[in-house]
Amino acid sequence: MSQSFGFQRGKLIIPPVEIFHNIYYNPIMALDTGARVTVITPKLAEEMGINLDGIEPTVKLVGVAGSALAVEVTLDKVSILDLSVENVMAVCHPLPPGLGLDGASSDLTFSSISISPSTTIPRPSP
Repeated sequence: MSQSFGFQRGKLIIPPVEIFHNIYYNPIMALDTGARVTVITPKLAEEMGINLDGIEPTVKLVGVAGSALAVEVTLDKVSILDLSVENVMAVCHPLPPGLGLDGASSDLTFSSISISPSTTIPRPSP
């Protein structure tokens, strides 16, 4: 099954996201079409009951701003629109505060998402 949604060119792609990890969460997450992994903030990990204390960072993140080490976690289920993937590997790393995001999902996780630059996805209220 394929799901399609639009976005406005030059804007963040912020589809409706639901994460199940002990309970359901509706974080504000961007769909990062250039990422190989899903990233969640340490704050979101803590809200989901994931204790990051004492976990050694083992994943190297590389981007235009440089590189950093991050902690890898497994989320029970991540859903975008009607598409769900279980046992999603995510890394915990802070995102720039000005973005107002809880994370960024890799579109590689959802192989059947079709992206078309036509309409803006409404951003959920915090």
